[in-house]
Amino acid sequence: MKIIVLLLLAPFLWPFYLVVWCFQNPDKTKQAYGRVRESMRRHPGAWTWTVAAFGLIIGIGNLYDAEVGGAAIGFAIVAGCLCVQLKLRRKAAAEVAAALCARADAQNLAYLRGDDWGLYGTRNRSAL
Repeated sequence: MKIIVLLLLAPFLWPFYLVVWCFQNPDKTKQAYGRVRESMRRHPGAWTWTVAAFGLIIGIGNLYDAEVGGAAIGFAIVAGCLCVQLKLRRKAAAEVAAALCARADAQNLAYLRGDDWGLYGTRNRSAL
């Protein structure tokens, strides 16, 4: 019976366990916090989708319970995450365009200086 109660309460008790663990292991807490921050820096898209999923769950759950305020907050979280995703995609597209422009500028400068870099940056290409 005790195991069944623990299994049923586990989804609700993990935040309290986490707080107790943080107070008992302050040095490991700093390491874990650093790892999470580094993961968020390396994979911002994945973290954004994760937060959007939780926001969608919050929104749908509150909408089901007819809690309009909570549903609005959940859907606002989703909208914010989608805006962040759009920003990340635009930033990636701008980086690709900047790299392409830099390559074209380098080829143009080389051509103007008399280098036989050739069309589209190919060197020593055989004639067709």
